[in-house]
Amino acid sequence: MKSPNISDPLERLQRWYLSNCDGYWEHQYGIQIETLDNPGWTLIVDLEETGKADQPFEEIKVDYDNDENWIIVEKVESKLKGACGPAKLSHLLQLVVDWLEP
Repeated sequence: MKSPNISDPLERLQRWYLSNCDGYWEHQYGIQIETLDNPGWTLIVDLEETGKADQPFEEIKVDYDNDENWIIVEKVESKLKGACGPAKLSHLLQLVVDWLEP
């Protein structure tokens, strides 16, 4: 069996999620990944009751005027919200986990 790649953004997101599961947090908060109809992806990470809830975040925009390769990540209150083009989910996850667990 191949060991997990700790630099893989999905593995890192899973690890961050698990580190916040305490029998309570996961019942109230969590992570959502959905598709967009334009097409693309959205990601919402609820930071409430985590070490990141009150930390500032500088908005990220990558190729925002490109119809397919765009990415945006922003913090709205205690949620980290990201969206991206259809082939950029992995890049979006990388940007998010780099901030969640540098």
